[in-house]
Amino acid sequence: MKKLHWVLLLFLAAACNNNNTTEEDSANTNRLPEPATLPYSVLNVYPHDTSSFTEGLLFHDGKMYESTGSGDDNRYVSWMGPVDLKTGKGERKIILDKQYFGEGISIFNGKIYQLTYQNHKGFVYDAKTYKKISEFTYPGEGWSLTHDSANLIMSDGTGISRAISSIAAWLAPLNSRAFFRAPN
Repeated sequence: MKKLHWVLLLFLAAACNNNNTTEEDSANTNRLPEPATLPYSVLNVYPHDTSSFTEGLLFHDGKMYESTGSGDDNRYVSWMGPVDLKTGKGERKIILDKQYFGEGISIFNGKIYQLTYQNHKGFVYDAKTYKKISEFTYPGEGWSLTHDSANLIMSDGTGISRAISSIAAWLAPLNSRAFFRAPN
């Protein structure tokens, strides 16, 4: 019986042996390689309206477009439109109703698409006239919006991505991006 205790004790001691590996060594073996450092240089600095709570930003045909949220204290309104690069002020603002917190924007096929944060509603505007053409709905939060050659690509801020069809119906999850076909 004593031999069995010694065998168990030896087995337990061997199982607890960490082969002189420190926590730091273990952490280093599980690390991803550092990303490459890319060189850059600042080409220009532009003014910006500090009262703008920027949520969406893009450049299209030489103009900068911005979408803003209303901020936590509701002193500001959400708006979307082109920004004058000399002054940093919005040139032609589309003002959202106070109930909406503006988020991501994308200009695609002659239309401007805009998301709202927690209202589950997006807006579609004519890119030339800024007239609202339609609205669409989606579950979850609206965060960022972009596009590829055929689809609008939306993030809702979660790790779950979903596809939205042209009639804005949720479809099955899709890898790491949410796609929906732009309404015609």
